[in-house]
Amino acid sequence: MAVTSDCKPCPVVWAWAPYRGGKGSGDRVVVEEGSDAILPCSLSNKENAESELFDWKKDGQKEVFFYDGGIHYNNGRIGQDEQFKGRVSHFQDELKYGNASIIIRNTKVTDRGDYTCIFPHLQPRQIFNIELLVAIISDMEVVLSPACKIFFVSTSCQN
Repeated sequence: MAVTSDCKPCPVVWAWAPYRGGKGSGDRVVVEEGSDAILPCSLSNKENAESELFDWKKDGQKEVFFYDGGIHYNNGRIGQDEQFKGRVSHFQDELKYGNASIIIRNTKVTDRGDYTCIFPHLQPRQIFNIELLVAIISDMEVVLSPACKIFFVSTSCQN
């Protein structure tokens, strides 16, 4: 690990930044390959989502996670894309607070893409857009930047 001192822009691993790539709200989630990624999706009014229908898709077509009043891919519902079988789940105890976030375990570079969480039956319909970036970390560098008064962790990575 090298230590340098300057004030250049540095890519950051484990970032969660605004994403402006689609309609509605949006975030960008960046994770290291092999780690878990939490994709956020929470109703603006925090209303109970246990009896709601919400659907997570990747790149507008691949079925990632589907929930309909308690029925979902992990308890008998069919139709989930093979890429996500056995790796995606939601936070059941958080649904009562309107939190429909999901976790993708053991991320792969092929998981990178644009994800959408939709509540199609709510009025107005709520749509959340998330960009997931999965990085392969090959080297790590700590940059001490007194001029910026910030410590950066920069990486050499492929994504």
